[in-house]
Amino acid sequence: MDIKKILFATDFGAGSLAALPYALWLAKENDARLYILHVAQRAAAIDVDTLKRKVLDLIPEGMNLTNQPKVFIEYGPPGQCILEVAEEMGMDLIVLSVKRTPAVLEAAPHLPLATAYKVVSKAICPVLTIRE
Repeated sequence: MDIKKILFATDFGAGSLAALPYALWLAKENDARLYILHVAQRAAAIDVDTLKRKVLDLIPEGMNLTNQPKVFIEYGPPGQCILEVAEEMGMDLIVLSVKRTPAVLEAAPHLPLATAYKVVSKAICPVLTIRE
């Protein structure tokens, strides 16, 4: 499998960032471009420039990726946005973190099970899920 475009979806929570080292390593090993996607519910909720800088600051110094990562901010339902970006840009792999199912059902702070399930079951490319 030739991996040239990797989509890493994050909400910047500790759990979702658990998958970042995997996405970075895969990008480096495959000389692939890493696309980092954050999905917000409302456009007014975030400052896009600040968020993009925050994303790029997550990449360790000396990582020496062949291609500079690209950061995207989308608005809407996370699962749908991840799938749309992956399809529109022809991604070869999606990397995302999933929260371990709690013993007592409660709201997950990032990528609820329904979102992860939707992405895994409907993606046009393989999906690597990392459990926090």
